[in-house]
Amino acid sequence: MIFVSYSWINNEPDMDVLNFVAYLRKKGFPATCDVMYMQEETAISFPKMMAQKLKEADKVIIILSKEYKEKADSFQGGVGAEYNYILSDIEKNIKKYILVTFDTDIQKVTPDFIKEREVVPLIKDVEQTYEKVFYKLQDKPEFIFPEISQSVSELKQKTVAYEEEINFSVAYESSHRTFEYKGESFELTEEDFLLIENFLSEDCFSHDDYNVPYRVDKFKSSFPEIRQVKVPIPSEMDR
Repeated sequence: MIFVSYSWINNEPDMDVLNFVAYLRKKGFPATCDVMYMQEETAISFPKMMAQKLKEADKVIIILSKEYKEKADSFQGGVGAEYNYILSDIEKNIKKYILVTFDTDIQKVTPDFIKEREVVPLIKDVEQTYEKVFYKLQDKPEFIFPEISQSVSELKQKTVAYEEEINFSVAYESSHRTFEYKGESFELTEEDFLLIENFLSEDCFSHDDYNVPYRVDKFKSSFPEIRQVKVPIPSEMDR
């Protein structure tokens, strides 16, 4: 059973609320409100009826309005008693209470002690605005997310460039130069040596050691990427 709670206006039931209850029933939801129970008895006890229906209901829709907020904040009348009960029960039954309003200013109609809670805005005669309420009434999620995969995608790890000390030694043959790397000597071609020489000959270089990009893939297959290598300037160079 769905019980719709609200505040009367000028001692009369709110017709927007009664129309909303009728709309829910046409949509197949077992919605009820105080006026329906009043018609079943000639001298109904409002406090008893409200307390009973709040406890029995599977879902309670609370329609917020300026009148509801005024009575709730001051704990006046039936709304005040109902509000006090809701405050003590809403944390225990987290799927029972649904806050809605037909007012465009939600903050002005929300009682102080529930201001942090979600309120669904409704627009009269606009059915799309009621869909969120339908999801909550049926305990169905509005958005469906995929299940977590059992396998995690493999990632290609990237090697971070770092400095390696490379000692260049010059042999005075016209096209034969070598450098030492981790205790091993490797041959440089004239083209390779010119690449290094061009970096070292730049006017902007004024220190003893420089970081220059150098391709080591020609000399060592285990270092195929372009590295930033630390190159000390030889004391003499065959230019």
